[in-house]
Amino acid sequence: MRASGAITTSQQINDANWYAADQNNLKKGLYADGISAFIAGLFGTMGIGGTPSSVGLGKSCGATSRSIGYTLAIILLVLTFCPKLGGLLLALPLSVLLGGLLYISCILFIGGIRVITAQEIDARKIFIVCLSIFFGLSTQLFPTFYQQVPAAIYPLVASVLTLGTIVAFVLNLIFRIGIRKT
Repeated sequence: MRASGAITTSQQINDANWYAADQNNLKKGLYADGISAFIAGLFGTMGIGGTPSSVGLGKSCGATSRSIGYTLAIILLVLTFCPKLGGLLLALPLSVLLGGLLYISCILFIGGIRVITAQEIDARKIFIVCLSIFFGLSTQLFPTFYQQVPAAIYPLVASVLTLGTIVAFVLNLIFRIGIRKT
């Protein structure tokens, strides 16, 4: 889901007339993301791939050229073999890191809303989006309620993203009943 969101947002950035995700491009991007995670696993390191924060940063500054991406890949490759240089990033003050996180979060939030509203929103879709957000946020607003659920289903309700996604999926299945395909 993370990778498909990053790829879709990248498509938006680079196409002024964007209306819906290019499925062929999305398929290739997800395939590349999976292959890179597989190769990283073979080397015993964490999975790698396109991150929404990187896409958000590119969107906010308007710099989405491939040459920038290749240059950044080289810099990150150098940092991989020189951990002391990478450690300099950890020396940044917490206020700078949090400010950057807030900035990127705002960019991604608006990008997500743009994806949601790219298609016509009817009453069913309004309920799906809003209830998913409300249920997801309820994990943070009422944590003691969710701590009382049976241990077998606790992982499904323990996080904002997990519960929100499950609610969206289930509501989407339910609200598809009665819709004709033409």
